[in-house]
Amino acid sequence: MECYFLSFRSSIEVSSLCFKDALHLAVGLSNGYILLYDIRSSQPYLTKTHNFGLPITRLEFASNQEVVLSMDGRALKIWNEHNGQPFTSIEPGSDLNDFTHYQNSGIIFFANDDPKIKQYFIPALGPAPKWCSHLESISEELEIDNNSNVYDDFKFVTRTQMDEFGLQHLIGTNAARAYMHGYFIEMKAYTKAIGQNKLSAVEEYRERKLKEKLEKERQVSFVKRTTSVILPKVNRELASRLQSDVGFIEEAGESSKMNNSSNYLLTDQRFSGLFNDPDFEIVEDSEQYKQLAPMMKKLEVKKKKNEKRIEEKERNIQNEEMAEMDEDNEFST
Repeated sequence: MECYFLSFRSSIEVSSLCFKDALHLAVGLSNGYILLYDIRSSQPYLTKTHNFGLPITRLEFASNQEVVLSMDGRALKIWNEHNGQPFTSIEPGSDLNDFTHYQNSGIIFFANDDPKIKQYFIPALGPAPKWCSHLESISEELEIDNNSNVYDDFKFVTRTQMDEFGLQHLIGTNAARAYMHGYFIEMKAYTKAIGQNKLSAVEEYRERKLKEKLEKERQVSFVKRTTSVILPKVNRELASRLQSDVGFIEEAGESSKMNNSSNYLLTDQRFSGLFNDPDFEIVEDSEQYKQLAPMMKKLEVKKKKNEKRIEEKERNIQNEEMAEMDEDNEFST
């Protein structure tokens, strides 16, 4: 008996049949189509094709899964019997003649045109039988190996980021795997590079802010000093000392009698002869000057104290600036 459809121009043979139960069956056709029927209806409730144009030689319903196993001369395809979604497929590479699915398991045997029978184990289809339970441990090891190939311990970095983080030396090694427009690099190397880059950025920010702070103070100090009295021709060294004393005391943020007296000597017209008349020229080798040496030493000591105060002030400003940047860094992290 030959069965064919009137809607097709050529004769389509039924090449295989398989019943799931008393009401449902699968029909394989010679053109590679599979029709699933409920015998209470004249129309198939699902149509599936292998797309190879080869006759369907074998059909089977998996008893432990809601899937259909269909085979032609090239491949075995497993798909959902309700919606036709693919489950998996097997193409051994040789012409297939028949297959056997071991009941309630994931093992399938193929009779083919090769001298050896091909065997496949599909864990998602069912467990391994007791007589070959070692397949379970093998499949678990394979799953572990496959999971290790997933880039869980890698971070994707673009080519530009590789240059920014200083990771160019990793290109071409196992630590950097080329992918699309960048690389997968090991997470350890990425974390280390990010940490170093962050620390260097913080240090650069600290140095920049500190330089800006000191530059502002130097500019203010320079303006104060440049606006001071021009050194005279007579007693230039004395005038220079008085002018430097005034500058140091102003930088220290203090106002004292020493500051006022120094200013008076430099600016008051009553003492102009001290810097204009050669008769008032100070001779350091004279006896009078040597008698005043202890007083000059006291002035030098006060000057050094003022210098130390200015240095401590700058140091405190630097420490405060670094503490503020540390707080900003902790807040941002």
